[in-house]
Amino acid sequence: MQTASAGIESHPTQVPARVEQRHQRFQQKLVIGAGNKPEAHSKAMPAVTKPKYTPLELQIVDLKDRHPGVLLIVEVTSTADHIILRKCRKLA
Repeated sequence: MQTASAGIESHPTQVPARVEQRHQRFQQKLVIGAGNKPEAHSKAMPAVTKPKYTPLELQIVDLKDRHPGVLLIVEVTSTADHIILRKCRKLA
């Protein structure tokens, strides 16, 4: 009776050169990705700017700041909707 380990070959103790090179590249990416970029590879990060809000968005942000925890429901319509409503009211 053979044991299960009898058919398994032992793993080579030496790592192939291509695997070692791939490991080195991975380590370099890992170190660079952690924020330790060398000066030669660093790129200037764009400045973080505040988003530009429309007047309606500014009103909504102000309402949310003044009333935290309150569900805010906003209906936004276009000028065309108002014109159609006026015409419908005249016809009615």
